[in-house]
Amino acid sequence: MAETVPVGKMLPVKWEPVMKNRALLEIEGIDYFLVKSFSAPQVQVEKVDIHWINVQRKVASKMTFQPMSVTLNQAIAPNATQQIQEWLRLSTEYISGRSGYSDFYKRDIVLKVLDPIGNVINRWEIRGAFITDANFGEFAHESAEVQEIQLTLEYDIATIIYWFFNDFNHLE
Repeated sequence: MAETVPVGKMLPVKWEPVMKNRALLEIEGIDYFLVKSFSAPQVQVEKVDIHWINVQRKVASKMTFQPMSVTLNQAIAPNATQQIQEWLRLSTEYISGRSGYSDFYKRDIVLKVLDPIGNVINRWEIRGAFITDANFGEFAHESAEVQEIQLTLEYDIATIIYWFFNDFNHLE
């Protein structure tokens, strides 16, 4: 027999979407208001195939965090290019060729997702981030757009901490 789902179960009674423009990214050494856009952490889980006689099972294996993209708005002051160069030089001093210890160039990042009134509804703690690609943009005389810097960051681990609550009674 067919199952009928009550209408009350299908319609959201009290619902507030998470908006893309309500998030902050805090990176040590980078002024947070220069951050224009960024991707949330992404994880990939490898699988292992276990073969036995005529069957095959799959189990989870290593978890790998994928690179994170960040776009910064360039400003005359504070100078985002200078802030990025200072971070890059902690991993490799390109003038002398010396490398730095990972403790010097790896940074912790905090991604805060906000509700409409500015409360943090969840928080990502991203550990051991460092720059693997920095693109300082292009210039064009016919453009009146803000100069941007594109970064690719690798990191060791990302953990989400929830502050969200399911009680919407305060909205009434």
